[in-house]
Amino acid sequence: MLTEQPAFLIVGLIVILTIVMMLYLRMRTSGDFSSKLQSLGAGEAARWLLEHKNKLSERTLDIEEALADKELQKRWDQRLLRADPDMQTDIVTAVSEFGGLPGRRWLIRMLNQNNPGVQFAAAARLTKYADHQLLAEIIPLLASKNPGVPARVAEIIMAMGKESVEPLLEHMQNMDEEKELVIHILGELGAVESLDQIIANLHHPRDSVRKEAVIALGKLATDQEGTEGLIAVLRDENWQVRAQAARVSGLLGVKEAVSILKELINDSRWEVSTQAEKALKALS
Repeated sequence: MLTEQPAFLIVGLIVILTIVMMLYLRMRTSGDFSSKLQSLGAGEAARWLLEHKNKLSERTLDIEEALADKELQKRWDQRLLRADPDMQTDIVTAVSEFGGLPGRRWLIRMLNQNNPGVQFAAAARLTKYADHQLLAEIIPLLASKNPGVPARVAEIIMAMGKESVEPLLEHMQNMDEEKELVIHILGELGAVESLDQIIANLHHPRDSVRKEAVIALGKLATDQEGTEGLIAVLRDENWQVRAQAARVSGLLGVKEAVSILKELINDSRWEVSTQAEKALKALS
């Protein structure tokens, strides 16, 4: 037993030293990547990562840690706004290949750039990854004043599927500017659990919100939920809302709407009268 104890201690010491060495090398390689990326700058680093993609394929975790470095983010952020679109697109491609969650946060930065091509590239990558951890950061961008961003963000959220519904519903309660886009997304996702909120927005003061609520109702309602609200908006002051309400009345088989639909055949807008005629045929 006494002779076995030194051997056991030696083996244990070797294991401990191996672990320490691995941790040291990991910290060193991560630090090396951070220094390398900082010395190159955003665009040059992106091109370097892409040029050495095959050699670096096993080092993505080290690169991910480097991209999470606060000093690197600060340096790169200072240059991103001044970068040309080609460089920004290179950055989008590089960080999506290597960056993990920190890289995807860089994609959100790129999504906010003014160039439509860069926005599209970043959105395409974010759609591909569908990372639900980013929902809280992406959803508020639906209210972005940057042209093209809300539509791109809607694509990303829809790619994430039903897990987006609850965060969207929470967001819709607190924000109003982007409400019609949120309603559109909920309808596209088939989010039946949002039906009560959709019905409530049939009476929203903004025309575009009421129209989207009617369209979503047509996708989500079963057993004629929201019939009362739908009949009310058949006489909406906005012709687009009336037209959609007529269409959905026929789609959902709302018999109670027949008398108003007959009136709408003589509506001043041909779009409304056409939808009223189609709905009456569906209900007959």
